[in-house]
Amino acid sequence: MMSHRLVQFVGKTYGLADSELLYDALNTYHFVDGHPLNDIDGLLRVVSDTLSHVDLSQVETFLADPLAPGKAEILAAVAKASELHIHAIPTFVINGKVVSGAAGPKDFLELFSAVQKSGVVRPPVFADILKVKLK
Repeated sequence: MMSHRLVQFVGKTYGLADSELLYDALNTYHFVDGHPLNDIDGLLRVVSDTLSHVDLSQVETFLADPLAPGKAEILAAVAKASELHIHAIPTFVINGKVVSGAAGPKDFLELFSAVQKSGVVRPPVFADILKVKLK
């Protein structure tokens, strides 16, 4: 939960692009390098290595807060994922349509073509729930 709160905090504070960079770095840190995602010092190292412009003292204060700010939003996002029948990663929600990351290129091309043809682009499903900046 701590790493999820961290990614959400960075998204809310610095924007979606930074939260995506951090998310990728945390995946490598955990899944490739084998580090736990509930260690504040380790998470701060990942932030420092990935996003040099982020105020580490602000991040540390956020993560150490005993009230665990951001937890309610994370739980709401988990509930929304369950509602959408998302149970694996990667899964994409593109213009409201849920697509497994295992889908083939043809499936994605058809979906993106339909979005382009419709001219309608819906906002990201989880942005409002997690209260992240889109730019």
